[in-house]
Amino acid sequence: MPNWCYNNVDITATTEEHKALLDRVNRAETADGFFELFRPIGEWDYNTALEKWGTKWDVEPLDIEFDGTTLMTSFDSAWSPPIALYEYLVAQGFVVSANYYEPGMDFAGEWVNGDDFFLEGVSELARQEVTLGTREYDILEQWNIFESVAEMDAEMEEEE
Repeated sequence: MPNWCYNNVDITATTEEHKALLDRVNRAETADGFFELFRPIGEWDYNTALEKWGTKWDVEPLDIEFDGTTLMTSFDSAWSPPIALYEYLVAQGFVVSANYYEPGMDFAGEWVNGDDFFLEGVSELARQEVTLGTREYDILEQWNIFESVAEMDAEMEEEE
């Protein structure tokens, strides 16, 4: 059983061909795979999925919105965010903005067109008395990490 990594992504088209692909993805049944619609891997193999997508398995989006230019979705991926897929999409000319949180391994981050702002030990960051930078704070706030850590600490105090 994998640790689940929570993801939000916006993929923006920069050409008419990109818009057509995003429209097809928006209307497609994703039972055969969401990532597969963007970057098919052919014969199934976990190593190939890791290489081409950056995560072990394809995903099923929790929701998809498409405004004609930008496709917005959320999904859970196995162990890690699909950074390799994002890199591929940017190389194809798309604009990609994503954020992710993996509570089991205690990391979170924001990935924007190749800039991966990765935070390790987010639980400890949430406990810090020092002032966090705006970007760090925003990532922790977005995923409710401050609240989760406070609840977890309160439960541990009650048990003692």
